[in-house]
Order: sequence, then structure tokens, then C-alpha cells
Amino acid sequence: MNHLLLRLVRPKPNYILRSFPFHSTTVPHDNLQRRVARAGDPSASILRVLEGWLDEGNPVKTSELHSIVKMLRKFSRFSHALQISDWMSEHRVHDISEGDIAIRLDLIAKVNGLGEADKFFEKIPIERRNYHLYGALLNCYASKKVLHKADQLFHEMKDLGFLRGCLPYNVMLNLYIRCGKYALLEKLLREMDDGNVKPDIFTVNTRLNVKP
Repeated sequence: MNHLLLRLVRPKPNYILRSFPFHSTTVPHDNLQRRVARAGDPSASILRVLEGWLDEGNPVKTSELHSIVKMLRKFSRFSHALQISDWMSEHRVHDISEGDIAIRLDLIAKVNGLGEADKFFEKIPIERRNYHLYGALLNCYASKKVLHKADQLFHEMKDLGFLRGCLPYNVMLNLYIRCGKYALLEKLLREMDDGNVKPDIFTVNTRLNVKP
């Protein structure tokens, strides 16, 4: 069984705390997220900030790490976000959810490329490849305008019953627009009508504004 499975099966604590004979040296109103936010050099490892925080005897909660990853992604600090995500997995901070895996997949694609993202996806146990993971991989392909892979995955999602709601359709509609594939766009819009897929505002705007 691969290392990913080993990390998924054990119950994990929702925090990490290193024991030291001295008290925490953090100053009032200081916290890990503020330190990470200030450490903006993309060429430097963000783990030195995390390890330094732990070395001072401070606890790290799972919820705090999730918030830090979210913040780093928001400000396009994808390499740092991936380092934190990898650290959480390596240290088995908590039970790894499909949402965590989907975020890690997206970060791998952004930092290391689609090839590494594909390899990571293939290592995920089949029973854990749910709607969220397929959707994350579809977004990776669409963001890089890899049309043939996106089309293939979209049809695989259809066969698996993972085309829930209009979100996957919108990803493909946006990709067709960016690639200038208006015939495919019109075909997919018809499929949505035939399948009674409820549109959202993006779908409606696509119908109104996109012209070949």
C-alpha cells in the first residue's frame, strides 16, 4: 500500500505541540499566520517559519494550517502553500479529506506542472477519487488550456455520474471560449438544455455574450 494510503487510515490529532522546558516566547498578538504572511520571499522555505513557531513551544491547530493554506493561495503564493500542505501530510496532522487532496492536486499542478499532478492523481486510491478530485483535475487542465485532456476527463466524469450541477459544464464552456471552439461550446449548451442542467449566471452570460 502506498504512502498516501498510510496517511489516510490513521486517526490524527487536530493540533501539534512540541514540549520544551521553557515557556512560549511569542509576543502578544503574534500568531503563526501573521508570521507566514510577513515571510513573503518565494525563494525561501516557509517551513522555517512553521518549525520556528513549534520550536518556541507554540501549538499548531489543523484549522489554522487550513487558513494559512487558503491565505497563501489567495495571494498566489502557491509554492509556500504546497510546502504547508506537504508538511501536513508528512506529519499526519489530521485525517486527510478529499478536499485536502483536491487542494494539494491543484497546488502541485501550479507549482510542479500537469505531469506531476497527473502522477499524484493516479496514486490516489480509486475509491477516493470523488467529484471534488475530478473537478480539481478538470480545473487544472482547463487553466492550462489542455483541451484534449479536459474533454477526455469531462466525458469520464459524465460516465461516472460526476457532472453534478453546472460547474463542470461552466469550466468547459470557459475553456471552449478561450480556445475559440465555438462549435463545441454550442454543442455543450445544447447538451445542458437536453439534460435539464440548471444554469447559473455564468452560463446565462455565456449564452448572451458569446458570439462566434
